[in-house]
Amino acid sequence: MARSSTLSPERIVDTASSLISERGLAGFSMRKLAVALDVTPMTLYLRFDNKEALLTEVASRNLQGIRVSIRDDDPWEQRVSALATGLRAHLVADRNLLQLYAQSDQISSTTLAAVDLGLGLMEEAGLAGEAAVAAFRVVFWHAVGSALVLAALGDLPANQGTAIVAALTTTEASERTARLGPYFGPVDADEQFQYATHCLVTGLASDIASSADSAARKELS
Repeated sequence: MARSSTLSPERIVDTASSLISERGLAGFSMRKLAVALDVTPMTLYLRFDNKEALLTEVASRNLQGIRVSIRDDDPWEQRVSALATGLRAHLVADRNLLQLYAQSDQISSTTLAAVDLGLGLMEEAGLAGEAAVAAFRVVFWHAVGSALVLAALGDLPANQGTAIVAALTTTEASERTARLGPYFGPVDADEQFQYATHCLVTGLASDIASSADSAARKELS
């Protein structure tokens, strides 16, 4: 049995992360963690008040690992897209940990580096205050939502929804849906995300430019 004095909180969090990644959140317990660490469950409670406190730290530690590669000389739209892509990639890297993020409400509170970068991009575009936060939220939850949907769809048979739509006849659906149904083929989730991100960021940039033009015209008048 390992001596409790040699058991650091960091080792507990790392081992808990590995167990959740391997077995899922439903298969995780403090007792199983104690077995993996070769200690008694009581030893764990000397480091963390309860299971929830430990899971919060696991989520926080993993989300702090988000890294986004952005060049300062890249166009604004490209940098915003890179932020969304990097955030989503980190969240989908481990489906079991993604479930933990969602359940422990740690997504928005521990991605501070990504949040700060995103807010900086919005301010660079000329937005301020509530407008900067609102614009960033659109990008942030686009990435988070895509990750959560992708994880949920993993439980469904491949292309189940698209196959149903493609098989519709005019007696079961509108003429338009039946006519376009055959085009509901297999979906590349990454490609779809990139297309959606492009549409979102392009629209956001257009809206910002339009607002700036309107403000300029008001000043001139």
